Amino acid sequence: MLSFAAAFIGGNTALAFDKSDNLGVAVAPPSVSYPFRIEALCSLYSKYEVCHPILTESSISANFPTEFLELTSKDIKSIVIYDSRRKETNYVVGAASTILFGPYGLIGFLATRNVGDVDFGFAYFDNGRKRTAYVRFKNNNSTKAFGEALKPLVQLLDKSKISPIP
Repeated sequence: MLSFAAAFIGGNTALAFDKSDNLGVAVAPPSVSYPFRIEALCSLYSKYEVCHPILTESSISANFPTEFLELTSKDIKSIVIYDSRRKETNYVVGAASTILFGPYGLIGFLATRNVGDVDFGFAYFDNGRKRTAYVRFKNNNSTKAFGEALKPLVQLLDKSKISPIP
């Protein structure tokens, strides 16, 4: 019987057979490389403007519209995610399918798309004053990539020192 290596991958884990037909489980390293840089919309207390937040395993830094801000895991008091996405009928698909397929094309109006934004709020204290820095994404792929890159930073937060910020 020929021995071979095969893998069945699910998420970041894999079941693999080695050349001796032994089954093993391997965890792949995260697919994020640090420092992680992405384009987003950022705001401290003014309007949102384009910025490029940079995440490392223990900090986030970005050139916000009014100032450069760098927060380490010790500075961050809480991270809140505001998700205003909703499903909306895609009228373009509905109209196009109705034109192409007549009455059967009306089913095209059941097609939906996600619209809205996701804001990540980083609460911290600056000279005894509570402030929140917001990083906004309008693209679901960017939101997911930023969330994945944020995991190590969230794990470093000292949960005993986190106080609820109203």
